[in-house]
Amino acid sequence: MAIAKKDGLFSKVMGKSADDFDEFLALQQIAEKRKELESMCRLYAKAGTWDKFIAYESKMRAQRQIAATICYLSWGFIALISVGGFALLYFFTEFLRGLKELLLALNIVFRHLSFMEKTIFNVGRHQLHHFCATVKIIFRFLKGWVKRN
Repeated sequence: MAIAKKDGLFSKVMGKSADDFDEFLALQQIAEKRKELESMCRLYAKAGTWDKFIAYESKMRAQRQIAATICYLSWGFIALISVGGFALLYFFTEFLRGLKELLLALNIVFRHLSFMEKTIFNVGRHQLHHFCATVKIIFRFLKGWVKRN
């Protein structure tokens, strides 16, 4: 529900600053009512009631400040956990991407090794040389990959 602008004399004369003036008047009324409350407590209530009220008011103000601080810290902690979680997720996916490349390279090596195992007795000198050259190339790739990561 929107608050309608007052159509008082000050609002018509002062324009935008009328809101400030209305707020000032409201604060003045609050101060007057507080003085009335103090006067009533001192005159009609038990002795020390106003002092107890002031102590209670100060205690409640401190509790509200503590609650606000806890609220801000909680939201900050939640934001930190969220950002940290996304960062961990990113680094984990990068790790998996690198692991995929490593597994592909190892798959090639094992494929050649299984081929070698099947034909160990039928391998000629030329095929063995080709296999050794392939293994050297793969291990050079793995060495470069490890240095990059």
